[in-house]
Amino acid sequence: MVDKRKTQKLINSLKPQTQEFTPIATDMFLPNHSGDLSAGKVRTTPTQDLNVVNKKYVDDAIAAIPTSAAGSAYFQAYRTATFDITNNNTWYDYPWTLAATLNVGFTHNNAGANPEQITITTAGIYQIHFRANFSLVSAGGCIRLLLSGTEIAGSYVNQSTNGTPQTINETLIVSCAANDIIEAQVANTTAGTDIVYVDVANAPNPTTFISATISIIRIA
Repeated sequence: MVDKRKTQKLINSLKPQTQEFTPIATDMFLPNHSGDLSAGKVRTTPTQDLNVVNKKYVDDAIAAIPTSAAGSAYFQAYRTATFDITNNNTWYDYPWTLAATLNVGFTHNNAGANPEQITITTAGIYQIHFRANFSLVSAGGCIRLLLSGTEIAGSYVNQSTNGTPQTINETLIVSCAANDIIEAQVANTTAGTDIVYVDVANAPNPTTFISATISIIRIA
């Protein structure tokens, strides 16, 4: 015989339960089985693989991704005036007396007491290129680069000019700290040699005659 009291108790336990819905459009709902995503209950910083993250956490994480350092600092300068190497077997700081044509991330005062000094403001890996035009009377031209007063290994170049104008180039990659100073130096085996532009006969002239150039770019 059926116990009516037990049956009624079972029926009572099956009363409809309140279902949470999430509105996605006017008069349209989808069941919310993923939990409450309100800002007050979502973890600010997820700690487990399956934690739900909020928009602010994602935006902050994206903003924290470092941008590429390449090209974030660059410098270029040149000189048109003649520079005289007064004595042989002597290094001379090469001064950049014109304002840099490009300067982002460096300190340089072309009209100051040390126009040869180019100061790094941000640590990184830099590529440096230096070019100098030696005059006709040269016998052996020399160039090198200094980093905070010390010769950069591999930057020294010595080239015989054999009585003709010669351009000496140097390109290298250097690790620099903030506030490091880059300087170019020149020397020659013959006193009285000039770093000077050469106007070659029967050749078209450039817009600007340049004696020497330097360019520096951060690559990492």
